[in-house]
Amino acid sequence: MKIETERLYLRPVNIADAPFIQQHFGQPDVLEYLPPEVPNPYPADGAKFYLSQIILPAMEGKRAMEFMIHRKEDDAPIGAVMVEQKDASTGEWRRGFWMASEFRGNRYMEEASMSVLHWLFSHTEATRVVTGNAPSNRASARIKEKQGFLPLGLRVQLPPFHNGETQAEYWEMTRERFQEIHGRVDIL
Repeated sequence: MKIETERLYLRPVNIADAPFIQQHFGQPDVLEYLPPEVPNPYPADGAKFYLSQIILPAMEGKRAMEFMIHRKEDDAPIGAVMVEQKDASTGEWRRGFWMASEFRGNRYMEEASMSVLHWLFSHTEATRVVTGNAPSNRASARIKEKQGFLPLGLRVQLPPFHNGETQAEYWEMTRERFQEIHGRVDIL
């Protein structure tokens, strides 16, 4: 399975992605906006453990999907977008993403994360996507705003984000809103 956009392609993560994830995910500027479930400092085997013990089993069970983002021009991996089922009975999913520092500022994440929303609403029974960010992470908030996510307000974030913030902005996108803004999606 592969998702293509104008400048990018996305493919499911696999264990061979561990070195790239390990190299970039544990960087301070990536970790600062992440919640406390992500260890900081990032362990030396963090990527391999995450892939083998958490995300790949969840993908196999169809409870999550994580895509590595690659630039088409040079096949370089640049980051990842993950969606995870939060409540099967309501169709609620969560979305998260990260990008290696050197690739930021080119609107790649906006392009990649939108393509994953299209995939999610056309390949699953998802009815709602929720996501959050540290209030100081304005780049993440701008992506959500541009994609049409609606703000749900601030919630307490304890333990805090790695940057020390104890509040999180929460957002939602329903299937109906997505279709109104971005066009109809049918489950394939």
